[in-house]
Amino acid sequence: EKISTQSPSKDLNSKLKEDFINAYKVIPEDTKINLGVTGGKDSRLALLGLLDSGYEVSTVTRGFESNPDVIIAKEITKKLQLEHK
Repeated sequence: EKISTQSPSKDLNSKLKEDFINAYKVIPEDTKINLGVTGGKDSRLALLGLLDSGYEVSTVTRGFESNPDVIIAKEITKKLQLEHK
């Protein structure tokens, strides 16, 4: 509720990151997650949140090989050394 009234700061960013990561802690630790990844910010942020929380994640992207979402998702998952279909 205060985020729009506060100036960005290292402390605020740390708190936002901590809250974001803790939001994933409701998922049982031994859950294997198959996440749909695109070139968009939302799926990338979800992927990094799950990985940072320690979950085993595999990824999938629907579309033709020439689709920008597929191309970007493949690049991201390759850099993170994740299974991607």
